[in-house]
Parts: sequence; structure tokens; C-alpha cells
Amino acid sequence: MVMITIKILLALVSILTGGAILKKYIEGNKVAVFLAGMVTLFSAVYLFIEVKGDIVELKTTKEVKSKWISPKESFCKTKAGTVSTDGLCKTDAKNAQLMCKAMGGRLPTKEELKRVLNDCEGVVDAYNENIKNTLYQSCYKNKGFSPSYYSYYWTSSTVLGRKDYVWVVNFDHGRINGRNKTKQSFVRCMRYLE
Repeated sequence: MVMITIKILLALVSILTGGAILKKYIEGNKVAVFLAGMVTLFSAVYLFIEVKGDIVELKTTKEVKSKWISPKESFCKTKAGTVSTDGLCKTDAKNAQLMCKAMGGRLPTKEELKRVLNDCEGVVDAYNENIKNTLYQSCYKNKGFSPSYYSYYWTSSTVLGRKDYVWVVNFDHGRINGRNKTKQSFVRCMRYLE
């Protein structure tokens, strides 16, 4: 009875969102459904269906909205950064964090940048697949990330066991690597919206 109820609820949610259920997450007795029809950048509504015996409860949560911001050329240069030929700011990890903070934002986590890669249908560490995927290539570029082979972006996530290394993400070929904080990488920040 409970499984039939859940299937009916999922079908109803699918109809309400135009068939736009992208992902279902199942953990124990909870099912979370990602509703693509209600998505904005890093903002989504989740429908949780919690099963307690024969009782099915519906709960919703909403993530905090945020947007990507990039340091302007003049700001980048005054904060110890350099500007690439395509106008993107590059600096070390410490200055990247300071720039984001000064702009009212923060560096994204490894998972947040990985989400961009996944949302664009990219695959982590699948160079050939990502390079040939024109939809993926177009998607991350439209989100403002550089298509260069050497364009790694800083995250705020430290590599476990290596306090002087931070995770960086390259969208061109989908690599996620650890990088020494003193090296140069690109800066994209996240700012929360009111």
C-alpha cells in the first residue's frame, strides 16, 4: 500500500512539474525528489516523502538562492591577481578567498563546482567524453566558466590530509584535482541572494 502511494505521489509530482523529475534520492525510509521545474541557479525545491508504517508524509525544503560573481579586471589587479586574455581573474587560494569576501561572497565548495559539472551533463575525469559533448561544453561556458584546458577554479575545500592543498575544478575536461594554495587558479565566487 505504501509503495503504491509513493508511486502515485511521484507521478503527481511529475505531472505538476511537466515531467521534470530529474533525480530521486532514497535513504532509508525517506525519498527526496529533485524538481527540475522549480530550479534556479543553486536553488531548488525538494519534496520529501517520509514513510512511517502506513503513514506517508510530504515535506518540502528550499535551498538558499545564490549566484556566481567574478572579480572585475581592475579589482583583480588591485588584489594581487592577474587577468587572463579572456578577462578572467587568476590568483592564489588565499587571495581568491579575500577577493570573494570583499565582493560579499565566498569561494564555492568542491561539491558546488562539481554540481555545475554534473548539471551540465559532464562526467568527472572523463576527458574524451567531456570534450566531445557539445551540450556540456556549451552549458558550462554559458555559466561563465572558461573553456581553456588549463583553467582550474579554486574551491574552499581543503584536500584531506594536505592542509596546504585545495581542490580545484577544470570544466573543459572535467578534472577535479588537489592544488597547492600558492599556485595560480581562476576565481569565481558565490553570493547569497536575499
